[in-house]
Amino acid sequence: MEIYNNFKIEDKEKDPEKKNKTNEEWFWNVFHNKFLFNKIIEHFENNYYDDGDDDGDDEDVDDAEPKGQESIEDINHSNNFKDVSSLELIIEKKQWNVLKDKIKSNQFIRMEKSSLNILYSICKDKEIFKSLYNNSCLSMEIVDPVFYSAKNNNLISLQLFVEEYNLPIYPSTLEFAIINSSLKTIQFLIDSIINNNLPIDYTFKERALINSFKNYSNTLKSDQITEYLLENKDLLLAASIDIDKIPIRKCLQLKKIQTKQLLFNYGFIDFSHSIPILKEWLISNYNGLSILDLCFSINILLNCDKQFVDLKNPPQFSKVIESIRERVEQGPITDDQYSKFNLLLKGRLIQLIRVDELFLKYLNEFGFEKGVHSLAYCPMAMVYQYTFQSFNIHGLTHLSHTQTDVPHPSNPHFKPNESSSIDPKNILNFIKYYFSSQNKVIYNGWEEISKFCLLNCSIEILNEIIAIQGYPIKSFLISDIQFKQFSKYQWFIENIVVPYGLKLHKMSMYNSYFQTNQVSKDYYYREIDEKVLITIEKCNEIDFINYYRNYFQLGNDNITNIKYKKLIGGNGFFTIINSIDSARYCCEKFPNIPKDLIYYNLIVKTILTSNINQMKSIDTYDNCSLNYFKGYFNLNRGSIATENIIKLFNYLNSSGFKSFSKICGVYYLLFSLIKSYTRYENYNNSFDIVYGIFSNLSINQFPKCFIDLFITLCFSSYERDLELAKLIIEKLDIDNVLTIYQFGDLKFKFHKYLLEQSYSVDKRREEEQYDTILSIIQILFEKVSDENQKNFHALYQHLYNIALSCKVTSLDKIKVLHNLYSTKSIPLKIGFYHSFFYLDIKNTKLGRYYLFIRVDGLENDTFEHGMGYNGDIIPYYSLDVELCFDYICNNSYNDIFYLLRTVIMVQPLPGYNSSDYLNGKKKSSINSTGGGGGGSSGTCIGRVNPSNEYSFDDKSFCDQKQEEILYSLNQDIEYLSTFSQYNLVVRLLKDSMEASEIDSETLKDRTKSFLICGIDCKSLKKIINLGIKGLDYQLLEQSFYELRLDLIDCIMKNYGDSILKSGKRIKNDKHFLFQSNHLDIVGFMFENYIQLMPEFDSTWFEISFENGLIEMCLLILMFYPQQQIIITTDLLEKTIQNKNINIVKYFYNNYPSFNYLKLNIQSLIKKYYFLDYKYFDWILN
Repeated sequence: MEIYNNFKIEDKEKDPEKKNKTNEEWFWNVFHNKFLFNKIIEHFENNYYDDGDDDGDDEDVDDAEPKGQESIEDINHSNNFKDVSSLELIIEKKQWNVLKDKIKSNQFIRMEKSSLNILYSICKDKEIFKSLYNNSCLSMEIVDPVFYSAKNNNLISLQLFVEEYNLPIYPSTLEFAIINSSLKTIQFLIDSIINNNLPIDYTFKERALINSFKNYSNTLKSDQITEYLLENKDLLLAASIDIDKIPIRKCLQLKKIQTKQLLFNYGFIDFSHSIPILKEWLISNYNGLSILDLCFSINILLNCDKQFVDLKNPPQFSKVIESIRERVEQGPITDDQYSKFNLLLKGRLIQLIRVDELFLKYLNEFGFEKGVHSLAYCPMAMVYQYTFQSFNIHGLTHLSHTQTDVPHPSNPHFKPNESSSIDPKNILNFIKYYFSSQNKVIYNGWEEISKFCLLNCSIEILNEIIAIQGYPIKSFLISDIQFKQFSKYQWFIENIVVPYGLKLHKMSMYNSYFQTNQVSKDYYYREIDEKVLITIEKCNEIDFINYYRNYFQLGNDNITNIKYKKLIGGNGFFTIINSIDSARYCCEKFPNIPKDLIYYNLIVKTILTSNINQMKSIDTYDNCSLNYFKGYFNLNRGSIATENIIKLFNYLNSSGFKSFSKICGVYYLLFSLIKSYTRYENYNNSFDIVYGIFSNLSINQFPKCFIDLFITLCFSSYERDLELAKLIIEKLDIDNVLTIYQFGDLKFKFHKYLLEQSYSVDKRREEEQYDTILSIIQILFEKVSDENQKNFHALYQHLYNIALSCKVTSLDKIKVLHNLYSTKSIPLKIGFYHSFFYLDIKNTKLGRYYLFIRVDGLENDTFEHGMGYNGDIIPYYSLDVELCFDYICNNSYNDIFYLLRTVIMVQPLPGYNSSDYLNGKKKSSINSTGGGGGGSSGTCIGRVNPSNEYSFDDKSFCDQKQEEILYSLNQDIEYLSTFSQYNLVVRLLKDSMEASEIDSETLKDRTKSFLICGIDCKSLKKIINLGIKGLDYQLLEQSFYELRLDLIDCIMKNYGDSILKSGKRIKNDKHFLFQSNHLDIVGFMFENYIQLMPEFDSTWFEISFENGLIEMCLLILMFYPQQQIIITTDLLEKTIQNKNINIVKYFYNNYPSFNYLKLNIQSLIKKYYFLDYKYFDWILN
């Protein structure tokens, strides 16, 4: 009996008249055609693995190149579909057709709780659920299908199991749905109960409302569920006293006032400890409270503990509230009605709850006269604060005539943002009244008011304020103020700082604005700060600076004076000049100040705004030359700003960039333009704009600028910068460069840039970049004379480094570079970085193997040229000299792999000369066939073997090297298994057996896991056939751990007799097979090789029972009928506690011996299924 193959599904009926077949029907027709099916399988077997003949020599396939260029992360193990039994894996990979095929062809599908949960959460195919349940009901009922459908909001499966299979809806399922599921799921469950005339559980009704508020991950959903329950009163208990009531905080979180009102009307709100919560909610939501919100809030207050609220005539006012609420619910109200209701209800609400902050909000909303006079009581402190916050004269008059002592804090929470809309004239009148003889109120918060006036009032109003007798003018001395107009700043200095601040020695504080906003570049250049609002536009503002030059420490010192260099405050004035007139006038008044300081920000703004006319005026009349520029251009394709930028640079080019120095000013301007394109997420369009601008530039007018840009772009990390570099070098006249640069200087610059570079093996460039790099090299070879090529060696090294990182698919392209470099005798320094890319281009798997075996020896995955680099000579090879380019280019994957293994993974053998490999020569070989192509010398290179002076029989060498060899063997097998290179695994094991005596213990458990995880049966047989002692049994054990039934079957069919004769049994550590429901493996072993299983262990049954695995328990009972299995009370409790009631039900109904546990079962069900136990008729009857 094959209990583990439990699917028996009849073929679907076919319509003989249907002419147009779907893809699925064609698939099944081919699938059931034995001839076609066998042909397809044969094709897969011949092409999917390159295994060769089982019994033949492996050498005929050794040189086969691995297919593809996958990374390690992309490699999938090559298991056949029929060997994949995990439902979870099939679903995660979305292989629904495979699942249907396995169901239809009666293949085993392993199910457990986790996989079924995923099935219910993802699958929307009713037929899949139906087929699985019909053919494997016991496995599907590891979980409650109705509960898991509701849990995952799967209405398709929920409808199937409730309506077609009539599975029960337990109260616990309904309660879980109320807390976690969607409204549609809840409605379906309740409608199904009602339609079947079933009662709704009392306990559910008692807890339903409070549970709906637990479903609050989505606010709207909670509103909907709560409304649904309130609208269907049959779902709740009639008496509100019996229901778990809703805390006021949760009630206030609801969005809909109608839902809140229903809860209040039915008495379902818990009012205990509600006052602090309601206060917090009212303060946070005051401005958005509707009329209905106000009615609801007042009703809450009227029902709270009376000691916390001021209740006067609550019954009469309750009627007023009710009438207002009814009126609003009837339909729209007029604006007058709204104003009346709003004033009345908020006034009553504030009187009840008496929170200072609400009083203040109320006064701010309704004003002093209406607000105060409509309240029976208003705290005088709030009137005081409101008065000075809103500059209200009526409030000030009221306070002056009040006999009550008025509190006067030093600063009553003045908030300028709430006063910004006040008419400045009202502020002036308020201040005048305060300092008149009629006022008796004391106020000490004038600094905040002065600051507010300084920023928001006109100069005329400010003059009137400081003219008021008694006003504390010194309160204007504020150090952190940010002015918006220079005229206001000028007034501040002349009328406040000079008369009052100098006496207090505070003058240095009031130019701090310019200090904090200055970014130093060569002592005075700064990038434009968009947050800076103040600018100098007029000549009289320059006169102001000149007049107070002593106060601002603007003496006649020369710019080179160290004291002047530190004068950020003075320089700050010149960085905000924003008009040509003021700049020119400034040059007259401050002749010792360099022009580029005065004009810098003006020119930068002119350029960034593409103001061509202003730029022409500066070029024509001002004779200024900037050495620096920094800013970003708007390069959105198609915009007017972009068109203007193009026109601007056309003008600048035609004018010879007159206002920029040729030494570095033009460089910084163009560099800023280049940097601007990199700021865009999709920068291809913006790059095209920059490229178009550069195409029209007269490059040879500025040879130093463009050779510097060329160097910068070559060493840039942005790939497309190389295209600009190519454009520049194509046009640039090298002889012209020599008039500015000496070649020695260029050499030093290239060398400096190279030493600063860090090359990562993870950084890859697009293949198109290779052509750009090649073109740059070819152009340089044409333009630079042979005797001067040595000065460019560092640049050639860099270009070679980045060319290797391009995603080229053939080493032939790298060979082109080698041939080019050879013509000019260009030296290269080669390190692990280069070796990696040689291997990676040859085959991704070789590159990854190189990293794999090199990782412990490298501090990081980057390559840098150290200070010892010298571009004049060919430097030493820093790593792995054996991996010469020619050898990698001309030899096969297998030969290269063996070279890597021999010279890096395994220590070099005695008598081995690495330089022979560097030169492409072949060593003498033993037991090897010539593989691959020839090296550079034309000879064939095979495996690395010891010379005749040394052999593997030398015991001293074996003793010395055995540990390293065995370590490398395990590492290599892990790597090769990752890429399914099992032929090389066989070859490695053969060679290792020749070199040293190995057995099954030689391979570590981790290595065997790598090997078994993805190996096919043919390759497995080849490995076992090598005759390694004990390996068949060890791989059998590992096959259980990797859940490879196909390999277990293969090993037992071919090597089972020897394993059985040895008397060995599999280890008794396979409990996971029973716990995770591996019926296929357990059933196979029980039915065919039960003698190989360990002695019967009752834990097998206990684990299976505890996890609700009915079929596994039945399987154990079938093959061990004589074993006494006892269901203990502890086991029973664990099972029921884990919600595996179905297995208890099954055994209780089908095994009479279970009757003795009836009382225990009843007790445990009441404990763990307290909502559902009364619905379990099978145990209650």
